[in-house]
Amino acid sequence: MPPENDRSSGIRRSGQSTLCSDSDASAEGRLRELRYAWERLADDCLRIATPMLPVIRRLRSGRETFFNQLIAAVKGWKDTRNDFSKAITFGGGSVLDHGAVLRSAGLADVLSFDVAWQQGDVAWGNFSTMHGRRSFFGTRKVLASLVANVD
Repeated sequence: MPPENDRSSGIRRSGQSTLCSDSDASAEGRLRELRYAWERLADDCLRIATPMLPVIRRLRSGRETFFNQLIAAVKGWKDTRNDFSKAITFGGGSVLDHGAVLRSAGLADVLSFDVAWQQGDVAWGNFSTMHGRRSFFGTRKVLASLVANVD
């Protein structure tokens, strides 16, 4: 993540902004709480690694969902700071096969469908709703609320 908000970055937000902190020390405290690994790079960018997360999640309904950052990494993190072909790794740090990652992202496109939003509609469930993955032009207003997992 860049040291300051940067619209040319695929991530766009600084580490402090992303972690809702007002200093590097408080951002690093938040990373410790989340059990993330991180390092400050020479250009003061912040490289963050999440703990190993399950790729398939079983929802309370019994349904399984493919939940990860793969599509964001391969399609969205394109800038001079981020090599999207190496953005997601196996737990031991080895890089995923880039062709397989591209095929997975393509499969998500094939299996996705758009919802025709109407006034008053609500998207429910971050584990089962792929959001913000298609190009968008125009004006939009995003309202978000974080709640306990109630799938």
